[in-house]
Amino acid sequence: MVHIENNVQDLIDVVAERLTRLARAAEREARVFHLALSGGNTPRDLYRRLAEPTLSERIPWPMCQLWFGDERCVPPQHPDSNYGMARQTLFGPLGLAARQVHRMHGEAPDPHRAAAAYAEELGALLPQENGWPIFDLVLLGIGPDGHIASLFPGSANLAATDRFVSAAHISEQRGWRISLTLPVIRAARHVLVLAAGATKVDILTRVLARAPSAEDRALPAARLRDLPQLEWYLDRQAAAGLPA
Repeated sequence: MVHIENNVQDLIDVVAERLTRLARAAEREARVFHLALSGGNTPRDLYRRLAEPTLSERIPWPMCQLWFGDERCVPPQHPDSNYGMARQTLFGPLGLAARQVHRMHGEAPDPHRAAAAYAEELGALLPQENGWPIFDLVLLGIGPDGHIASLFPGSANLAATDRFVSAAHISEQRGWRISLTLPVIRAARHVLVLAAGATKVDILTRVLARAPSAEDRALPAARLRDLPQLEWYLDRQAAAGLPA
């Protein structure tokens, strides 16, 4: 399903409300709400919104466990750290307990070991179906090249189907990344992709085309197209190239 909002602020408000409803539904069912966070500018604005008292008071934070969809291999205090950004904008202001936040250790000397350690933590704490851990919600952005999380076009970890978490050196990004694998993302109960701004027009036009080419179908983001639990949240600038 594709939702198109007038501007970024409207997009943030709608997604914040959607997340709130999903978390409260988990609370009614007396279960933990497992949320995988994304990096990026639009998620940063979303986290600030979620931390505002008018909204945060409606979210059952004690029942939430926060995870990460991906991480750059940098220390947590590095400006590129997804964990560092989320700490500053979300769980730091909320004062969440350390046991509720599960970070990928991007500063570890061996990214593959860091990925394996995170996979072990997922396996121990998340419910599973058919051998895969089940998130309640995975938040994603989309890059101008069609990447999601840290699964890039042509990256070595894009085809990983034998593990929960992968590590790969992304030459275009000049560094290592740790990421949930595609099967874990696809297994989530809900997947929300957020995109805003004119820089996303071309890639969204390709990924959401009615009849995408074989090349476009191979893009990481396009590999989610058939998911019934997938929701796209776009502002009008980003959606400018889509058919009415």
